[in-house]
Amino acid sequence: MCSKTLYWIRHGESLSNISESNYSIIDPGLTSNGITQCKNLKTYLANNKIIDKIDLIIVSPLYRTLETCANIIDLETNENIKIISLDEIREHINQPCHKRKSIKEKQKKYKFINFNKIIDKDEDLIYKKFNGQEPKQNVISRCEWFVNWLKNRSEKNIMIITHGNFLLPMFTNVLTDVVNKNFFSNCEIRKNILTL
Repeated sequence: MCSKTLYWIRHGESLSNISESNYSIIDPGLTSNGITQCKNLKTYLANNKIIDKIDLIIVSPLYRTLETCANIIDLETNENIKIISLDEIREHINQPCHKRKSIKEKQKKYKFINFNKIIDKDEDLIYKKFNGQEPKQNVISRCEWFVNWLKNRSEKNIMIITHGNFLLPMFTNVLTDVVNKNFFSNCEIRKNILTL
């Protein structure tokens, strides 16, 4: 039986994590503490030789996850790792801070990330579809879609950089065999095996 090793990461602390008053900020970035968390995670990944095993990184297209990716991966020494951004692994959309800014804008800044799967959707169509209030069942459906997408990939060691309220339904409703179903802390990493 084949399997894949998945490394799930929640982004570093963002402006929307430190105060509810910041929920109105569209697509906020990391705080200085969030950058420090990323640096600590980068050291952990290097010391445990995790990054050496990674074939593919999938990252949400929100700024806080893109910044996390940029701060935990040494692109000069890991230039062969494929990095893909997918809308489907975004945060549960229920606040303005979960609305995505332009992909074209991000593509200029994060040239090492492949946005091809969403570049034709420059406008935030998920936010627009649900008027900023995405039903929880839709998030679960996105989680299910993503697991099936992963199963069809050839890569065996995959890192996913995403959000707490995507990880929660993933671990409680879709990956039902995982033991730790607690909410992820900022820059927390968990490993699980996906059996095919």
